[in-house]
Amino acid sequence: MFKKTDKIPLAIDLIKNMGLRYVFFRLKHVVAIKTGRLKSKFPTNPEFKTFSSLAEWRKNAPAFFFQGKEIKGLVKTPTEALEHNFKKIKSGSIRFFSHSWYDLGTNFDWITNPDTGYTYNINRHWSDIESLSAEKGDIKYVWE
Repeated sequence: MFKKTDKIPLAIDLIKNMGLRYVFFRLKHVVAIKTGRLKSKFPTNPEFKTFSSLAEWRKNAPAFFFQGKEIKGLVKTPTEALEHNFKKIKSGSIRFFSHSWYDLGTNFDWITNPDTGYTYNINRHWSDIESLSAEKGDIKYVWE
């Protein structure tokens, strides 16, 4: 792969291109993954906690610029493009990365990559999942 002497210029290029702050952040992140700190800090099945109910939140909601759907002075101007996109989304077609449409259907499981058809293990911690592979594709399709 790389000779030992090749790694030093690569490290220098990385620092020059990304900066020391980024390099230290990535090192800290890799250590947190390898030691299992991220798994304990962000568990896959956290203990359920209730902080406030919807009724409590509504009772204590601060004043906002407007309430509900009707905004005084707002002129609604629906377009054909908006209606077209609405109908596509209602039928189960979803736009990924602001340009690619995928017909997922109305009952999609959201853990299957629509580009490759690979279904991820929902019980696996996110720090153990490869973000890009030939078989699974790009995890961003599932995360988006």
